[in-house]
Parts: sequence; C-alpha cells; structure tokens
Amino acid sequence: MNRKKENSSPRCGAVRLNSPLMRRKMRLKMRKIALVLTVLAVGLFLTSCAPKKSDAEKALEAQIAELQARMEALIKTGTAEEVAELQAELETARGNRGGRREKTETETVVVTPPTTTETTTTSGTGGTTSTTGTTTTGGTGGTTSTGGTTSTGGTTTTSGSTVMPPAGDLKMSGGTLTSYAGKATNITLPSTVTAIGDKAFYANDKLTSITIPESVTSIGREAFYNCKNLKSVTIPSSVETLGEWVFTDCYNLTTVTFSSPSSITTIGKFVFARCPNLTSITIPASVTSIAIFGYNQTFEGCDKLEEVNVEAGNKVYSSVGGVLLENNGEDLIFCPPAKKGAYTIPSTVKTIKESAFYGRNGLTSITIPSSVTTIEMLAFMNCGRLTSVTIPASVTTVGGGAFLNTGLTSVTVNSTVISGDSQYGMFKDCTNLASVTIGSTVKTIQYNAFKGCRSLATVAVSASVTDMNLGAFTDCDALTAINVDAGNSKYKSVDGVLFDHSVQTLLLVPKGKSGNFSIPSTVTKTECNWFKGSKLTGITIPSTFTEIHGEMFENCYGLSSVTIPSSVTKIGFNAFWDCRSLASINIPSSVTEIGRNAFSSCTSLKSITLPQALRRIGLGMFRGCKSLTSIVIPPAVTELEADAFDSCSGLTTITIPASVTAIESSAFSGCTGLTSVTLGAIDPEIIGYQGRREHGHSMFPGSPALRDKFKAEGPGTYTRPNANSDVWTKK
Repeated sequence: MNRKKENSSPRCGAVRLNSPLMRRKMRLKMRKIALVLTVLAVGLFLTSCAPKKSDAEKALEAQIAELQARMEALIKTGTAEEVAELQAELETARGNRGGRREKTETETVVVTPPTTTETTTTSGTGGTTSTTGTTTTGGTGGTTSTGGTTSTGGTTTTSGSTVMPPAGDLKMSGGTLTSYAGKATNITLPSTVTAIGDKAFYANDKLTSITIPESVTSIGREAFYNCKNLKSVTIPSSVETLGEWVFTDCYNLTTVTFSSPSSITTIGKFVFARCPNLTSITIPASVTSIAIFGYNQTFEGCDKLEEVNVEAGNKVYSSVGGVLLENNGEDLIFCPPAKKGAYTIPSTVKTIKESAFYGRNGLTSITIPSSVTTIEMLAFMNCGRLTSVTIPASVTTVGGGAFLNTGLTSVTVNSTVISGDSQYGMFKDCTNLASVTIGSTVKTIQYNAFKGCRSLATVAVSASVTDMNLGAFTDCDALTAINVDAGNSKYKSVDGVLFDHSVQTLLLVPKGKSGNFSIPSTVTKTECNWFKGSKLTGITIPSTFTEIHGEMFENCYGLSSVTIPSSVTKIGFNAFWDCRSLASINIPSSVTEIGRNAFSSCTSLKSITLPQALRRIGLGMFRGCKSLTSIVIPPAVTELEADAFDSCSGLTTITIPASVTAIESSAFSGCTGLTSVTLGAIDPEIIGYQGRREHGHSMFPGSPALRDKFKAEGPGTYTRPNANSDVWTKK
C-alpha cells in the first residue's frame, strides 16, 4: 500500500522525468521539431519570393520548350538553312520572354551541324542562376558565349564577356556614379546611371572595357584617368559633355568610338593625353571645339596616333589624309604625331597654325603650297628628322621659332621675312643646317633667325634684303663667309665679311672665319663685337681707327697677333678678354685709356709695353695672365684698381712709380712668384695689405715685411731669395 502511494505521487513522477536518460530523449525530440519548423518556414519564404508567372509567360515558356525540342531533332537531320531559320524563331521567342520578365542572363545557343550541343539554364530575379555555355566545332551558323557570374542583391547576372556590377560596388549620388569599388575587368553600367562623376574610375588598373548605357549624359573630369589597362570605350550618343583629362594616361587604350549621332560639342584639354597606343580617332560631326593649341593639347603624348578623321557634316573641322583642318580647310591645326615620311600640305590651306607639326619626328620633308600665306610660331619646332623644306614666296608672315631645333640640312626661303626675336628664331638651333638659299623676295632677316646653326658654313644674301639684324647669325660657329649679291643696294661683302654698301662700316665677321684679316682702310665707323669669338689668328687695324671698342676681340681664342695703329687713343672694356693665344702686344703711346678687364685671361701673354700717357691700371686689367713675368707701370699712373694683376702667378718683377697714390684691394692677389719690386717715392701705407689693414690680408706674400723695409730705407729696388721669404734686401 505504501509503495503504491509512493508510485502514484507526483514526487515519484518528477524523479523519473529528471533522470539522465529521459532528459536525453527529450532533447532529441525537441531538435526534430525545430528542424521541421525551420524547413517549413524556409519553404514558405521561398514560395513567397518566387516570381509569379502570368499566363502569357507560361505560354511563352511552353513555346520555347517546344522550339528547343524541335531544334534538338532538327540538328540531327535538318540542313543548315533550316537550323538557322528555327534558331531565329527561337531567339525571337526568347526576346519576347525577356520583355515580359526582368531578365538577368544572356542565353547562349550554339547551332552548327553536325556536332553541336547546348546547355542553358535560366532564372529570373530573386533566385540563383547558373549558366554554362557550350562551344561548338565543325561548322558555322551559331553563336557561343560563356560568361562569369556576379551576385547583385541575391540576383546573379551574366552577360557574355561583361558583367553588371553588384549594387554595392557602385557608389551613387542620385543618378551620378561617384566611384566604383569592384574588381571586374569588363563591366556594363546599369541604366540607372545618368552621369559618371569626376575620378569615378580613377587609376583603376583592373578595368579593360566598359559599356556605357544611353542613360549617361556626362562623363566627369579625370573619370578614367590612369586606367592603364582600359583598351576600348564607346561613348554613347546621349553623352553631351566630356570633362578634362578624362582618358589621360590610359596607356593601353586603342579604340575610342563616338556613337552617331553624337551630342558632344567640346573635346577639352588633355582628354586623350598620353594614350600612347591610340592610333586613330574620328571626331563627331557635333564637335565645334577641340583643345589643340598651346600646352593643353587633347592629344598630347599620343605618340602612335596616325589619323584624326572627322565625321561628315561637321561645320567646323575637316580632315585630309588624317590631318586636322578647320575654317573650311584653310587652317591646318594638327598633324598626328605618328605621321611619317614626306608630306604635302593641302592646297586649300592658307595658315599653318601654332605648333601644328610640333615634334613630328617621323616627317622627313614638307611641301608647302603657294596657297599658304602664314606660318605661325613653333609650327615645325622639334621635327628632328625633317631635312628639307621650301618656303614659297606667298608666305608673308612667319612666327618665331617656326622651324626651331629641326633636323633641316638645307632650306630655301622665299618669304618676305626670315623671322626671329629675343626668344625664338625661325631656324634657331637647327644644328644640321648646312645650306641656306635666300630668295629674291626676302627683305628682312631678324634677330636670332639662324642662331645656333652650328653647321652653317656660308650664306648667300640676295639683292632684295634691305634689313638684316647683326644678331641673326649668333653662335654659327662654322660660318666662314656671308656673300652678298652684287645688286644689293644696302650691303656688301669683302672676303666673306659683311659691310655696309659703302664699306665704311664693318658689320659682321663670320665666327668661323680663320687666318689673317686686314680691315679695309675705307672703314671709318666702328661697332662693338665685330670679331667676338672669331677664329682669326691675325688682325691688322687701319689708321682710320681711333678706338678699339669694348669686347671687339673677346673670346678670339686663336688670335696670336694684333697690329694697333698710332691713331688709336682708347681700348675699351673686355677688348681682348680671353684671347688665349695672344703672347705679346704693342700698345702705341697714343693710348691714354684702357678699360676694365681689357687683357683679362690672356693666359699666353708674356710681355706688354704700356703707353707712357696711361693714367690708370683698370679693374682686372691683367687678371689671370699667368704667363706675364714682368710689368713696368708708366710714370703717369696714379691708381692700381682692384684685381689689376690678380692671379698673375708667373709675375716675378714689377715697377711701381712714385706717381701711384692708391693700390686697391686684391691688386696683386695670387701673385705668388714676386721676388723683385721697384718702388718710387710712394706712401708706405699703401703697401702691405689688401683693403683695410685690420683684416690682416697681405697684398702679396711678404708685402708687410716689404713695407717695413721700405719705411726704413726708402725708394729703390727690393729683392728676396724666393717668393716665400719675408727677408727683403735693397739693392
């Protein structure tokens, strides 16, 4: 009785439920219930998410299934024409289905008898899609496509070789794509994009191609800048604006297509700059402005660009042979960088615009027609392989540097002006130019026109030239003769040297002229820089001269002898500067003034006799004359200016007369060889130091000791055993 009570009591039941075995069984049962409930929930969810097909869609699905079955049978027994006809019908049915359902996959059917198979799996949105294309061999008449897959919000999309990017990869601001975070190489933008913002794909090195939808109306600044692997791009007709620098540094870009009709009116600066593999481009009919001039060229650095063509109907631009023209073909504005060989400018052209052929190293010759009247500045600059050109008489205006630094070896000029200015010369730095023919219509040769033409040996000046700047042939190192036509009424040449027509004024001595030259006795008017830098070895100056102008013989490195007549009273500054071969010179007693640095750096000068009437030894007059061994200062000299004998390291003997009252700073600096000094009755305090005594710089080694000796013993000749000694002895 007691046991039955115990068994029927709740306490005994609780004990059984809490046993380990019962707990384990309960857990297993609860898990099964939970699993069943989860499966039911998932099923209900998928059922609710599945797209609902309309009756029309169901009919289309049935039609497609029927056509596919017929296709499988026809492939085995039918002809190619029958297969192609059924294929077209099947594609039409699929297209109809695509218009009714949001389709995210391009289905691929391969149809080529006799060995063709096909596998196609398609789903709509909200599910999972997998597509396997099957390739076909052994025939023609079909298409093959196998695409990758990308997930977008639970939807997988496949489109041949391009993919619709996931929504998360596209950073949008309204309808503007501001940036792309994906890594796909070939992408198709969705039609929700209406604008591609500034730098949207900046420096994307994955992108190789992109399909831009017709919904896009603008592409921003630097949108594809430095997309170095982008190979092709089609700009749809909906795009109205292209920002600056859009495709700059797209190194592998080879194809740019503007869909027709285009809406673009402006191609701004550097849009295609530094696209070195772009070979051709067609400008749309809608374009009215292209950044071509100056340093903002849209095609700057497109080294392989061979052709710039223009779509028919363009009212501003045209193209002949791939060269860009404007203004009804009258202005040639741009020659593609890869243009090669000989080129003939179209006969419609009147003006060759600024920099039109700049740096076209593939061009070897240019034919300029008689229609051309103007060649603007820098038009052919840096055409390194351009070897010949003829400029017709029709050309009346030529800008500065038109042929600057080209490879020209010969040129015929018939224009009225051979231009030049302080910065650019028409043929400046054409270092290979050896032959110049100046035509009978040329009137003016301007400053720097031929500057730096270092191979130019002779120049024939026609009778028509009436205005020739003497700086036209600066730095023409090889020029030996300037020959003037006998009929010229303004100029005349004697032995290749240029004079005025009366031979009273010497105008120019060719820099490459060598040997000895005697200035004609008819010359009465003198100019500066006549012989500067020439290769002459001897000069005879006629008695009609009263002055040797400053810099007259400067840098005449080969000049070894000069005859100066007694009619000369003045030698100007730098007159014989750096005449390195001049060993001796006799200055007549008529000279009373010698300018600063007159004989500076005459490193071979060993002896010189200064005129007795000379009153001053000027600044740096004998600086660097290291071969000069002795000098006698004339008795009328009162002052030795600064650096007068600076660095005359070979000077051993000098005589300073009593007339000298001042010796300026550094007058004898670097005269390390002085061993004999003859001093007149001068003030002792001017000996010893350079400048102010408190600085402690001696005039020359041992000069303070000489001063002290001179104070004690007075005027006379003082010597010492060597240049380093401070022991002076009076003779």
